[in-house]
Parts: sequence; C-alpha cells; structure tokens
Amino acid sequence: MNENESDNIVSVSEQLRASILASSYSTRRLAREADTHFKTILRFRRGEWGMRLETFDRLCKVLNLRLVADNTNERSPNDETGTC
Repeated sequence: MNENESDNIVSVSEQLRASILASSYSTRRLAREADTHFKTILRFRRGEWGMRLETFDRLCKVLNLRLVADNTNERSPNDETGTC
C-alpha cells in the first residue's frame, strides 16, 4: 500500500462514530440499548477517547453494523506488515 492509499483509509472507529452521528438514536437511548454509560458514547462521539471492544461490539449490534473485508487491497497470507 502506498502513502496515498493509506491516507484514504477510514478507521473502523471513525466509521462507527459517523454511524452514531447519522443514526436517529439519542446518546442516552443508544447507551441504554448498548448497556453502557452515556458519557462513554458522548466522549467517543466527540473524539475525546476510545472505548472497550465489548462496548464497540454492542454499539454495532444496536446500530445493525458489521465488519466486512475490503478486498480491493488484498494482501498475501505471508504479508506481516501489521495492518488490518
């Protein structure tokens, strides 16, 4: 992957943040349905901090989101660059 391609990659957390902002859920309702504190979501939405993976998973479930592979940048099985 060259430098220009890596600049265009949107992180999973950025995608979740955008999905939260685009959803019809209030912060409190989303927190209640994801069984987490509303301040966790509020601070995540603002980009102030991250969150535990378990919380991330529950938010994705509430928002009906799933992680899928982008096969446009397939790497070989022996590529150990450490990227996802």
